[in-house]
Amino acid sequence: MAYALLAIGVLALVLVVNAYWPVRREPMATLSFFAGWLCGELPLQNLVVTVVVAVVFGALGALGSWAGWLGLVLLVLAACGLVGLAVLGARATRVTMAALAATTGGEIALPAARRRRHGELVAVEQGRPVRRPVRLGGSKP
Repeated sequence: MAYALLAIGVLALVLVVNAYWPVRREPMATLSFFAGWLCGELPLQNLVVTVVVAVVFGALGALGSWAGWLGLVLLVLAACGLVGLAVLGARATRVTMAALAATTGGEIALPAARRRRHGELVAVEQGRPVRRPVRLGGSKP
């Protein structure tokens, strides 16, 4: 079990490092892109899987030797990298909006998101529901 945890720790760390610095030379560029894409787009889901793996392997006795402890250290390093990827992803909206404003010379008005509440469609702006209902498809009879 300890060597399995070590192998998983190495794989997790390699995938996180690849998400930060992908391989750009063929024939590995395509594989590197898809591996980094999944890791970079789903960092919180990968973090949950990493924690579950660490807990399960720890409960199964994988921390009884140096290989298990090294695997756990590698999983912790991978988890730190995943948190960093999540922070970068959270900043993406602000960075994108600033770039659009700099390019177009002003702020860009994004369409309000929509969600259902009590059977009617309600506009959502800045994460808060707007009091006015939104009509879809024409006027009221």
